[in-house]
Amino acid sequence: LLREAYALSGPAEAALETLYDQGLEGNLPPNDPRILDYFRTTANEGLPGPRLVMARLYVRGQGVPEDLKKAKSLLKGHPNEEAKALLREISTRQQNHTNTGKGQSASP
Repeated sequence: LLREAYALSGPAEAALETLYDQGLEGNLPPNDPRILDYFRTTANEGLPGPRLVMARLYVRGQGVPEDLKKAKSLLKGHPNEEAKALLREISTRQQNHTNTGKGQSASP
């Protein structure tokens, strides 16, 4: 599945994201670091699908520390409607953090 995803298969990337979220009973734990490495590497290469996945993970703090700034940077210029909705969610969260006096997550 990793090889197929590297070949830019959208369905394989979607399956990997589901496996990352849920794992596979008895075979693969949720938040498997190998899958995270795939998404991190391909997001760093600029691929739009993995950039969106990594942004979602940073917003949720799923397997990575919550980092709204990093999520926002991954979504800049992303044409997908889901990316635009996630950017709006990030902006709302950042405003709420500011209004409640909580600091927002920062990139290391």
